[in-house]
Amino acid sequence: MASGAGNIGIQAGTVLQLVPFDGEDKQDIIVTSTQTVDVGGSAYVLSGELQQPGGVTAVRVALKVFPTMLSEENQELLRRELNVCRTFRHPLLLPFLGTSAFSLHTILVSYYMANGNLREYLARNPDANRRAFVLQVAEAVHFLHDSKGYVHGDLKCHNVLVTDDERAILADFGLATTIEKAEHETTTATGIRQRNSLRFAAPEILIDEASGEDTPLRLSGSFEDHDTPMHASAGSSQSSVGSSIQYVRKRGKTPPSDVYAFGMVVLEIFTGELPWAGRSEAGVITRVVRGDVPPKPPAHVYTKRGFTQYYWDLCLHCWSFHPQDRPSMNAIVHKLSIADDASASYGVSAQRKSS
Repeated sequence: MASGAGNIGIQAGTVLQLVPFDGEDKQDIIVTSTQTVDVGGSAYVLSGELQQPGGVTAVRVALKVFPTMLSEENQELLRRELNVCRTFRHPLLLPFLGTSAFSLHTILVSYYMANGNLREYLARNPDANRRAFVLQVAEAVHFLHDSKGYVHGDLKCHNVLVTDDERAILADFGLATTIEKAEHETTTATGIRQRNSLRFAAPEILIDEASGEDTPLRLSGSFEDHDTPMHASAGSSQSSVGSSIQYVRKRGKTPPSDVYAFGMVVLEIFTGELPWAGRSEAGVITRVVRGDVPPKPPAHVYTKRGFTQYYWDLCLHCWSFHPQDRPSMNAIVHKLSIADDASASYGVSAQRKSS
C-alpha cells in the first residue's frame, strides 16, 4: 500500500511516546514502517514497535494517525472512537493501549493484527472455520448492544480483524454511539449519520418517506440498473416501497440497523464477496429500499464452507424490512450457539423435502 506517512513527516525510526489508557508509565514506540497498513475515511494506519523494559522483546503495534486539521465531523468521529477505546474491554473487541502524538496529529495505539481484516484472512485461508467467526462477531456486537448500550454503526468484514490465535475481533468504532444518542442526535452530527457502507445499510438508513430531513443522495452514475432484478422474500415483513430513490436519510444507526448489517457480514464471511456482488451502489440502493435481499448463494459452492439453510434463514430474518421484525443480537447469539446441531438436523430435513 502506498506510503502516506511522508505527508506528515513521520519516518521509519521516529520515536513516539505512548500515553497508556490504564495510567501506567509512558513508553516509547519506534515507527518501523512508513507504509500505510490501512486507510480509513478519517485516518490512516502505520506500524511500530512498543519498547518493553528489561530488554524484553518489543511488541508490534498499529498507529492510527489522524489529520492535524479535523473537520467538526471528524473531531466527533475521533471523540467517539476515543471514548470506546478508553472504556470498553472485551476479548472480542480490538484492545487499544493508549494515545500518542506527532506534531499536532493525534494517534490511537492498538496491538497490531498481522492477519489483517477478516475478508483478507478468509481469502488467504479458504478452509478457515467461518461459523466460528460468525459467532464471534455476533458476540462482540451483542456485548456492545446489551452490556454497553452502544451501536457499532459500521459492521463489515473490513472492520473485523483476526488475531494470531484466529479469533475475529471487532474494530473501527468511529461511528459507534450510545443507543439513546443514536435516536436523538442533533444536526451537528448529520455528516456522521450519513456515513454508510451502502452494501451493509438497512433500508431505513437509506430512505425514509416520512422524514422531512432527507438530503439528495450523492452517488456517481445513474439509478437505472438494467440487470435482471434479484429478489428474495424474507417473510411478510418484506414490502415494496418503490424503486425511485433520490434521498438518504440523516438519522442515526440503531441496534436493528446493526442487525441488518450483521446479516450482510454473515453473507460476506461465507461467500468471501461483498454483498450484492456485481451490482452498482445505485442498483443496490434501488433494490434494498423496495424490499429485495441479496440472492441466495449456490448450495453446491458454499455448503462445504458451512453455509447451510439454517444460516440463510438467519440472514433473511436479519434483513427483515421493518426494524422491529429483526431479531436482537441476544437472540442471534443463542441461535448461533446451537447452530452446529441445528444446521445438521436442518440439512437432513431439507434434503428429505427435496427428494
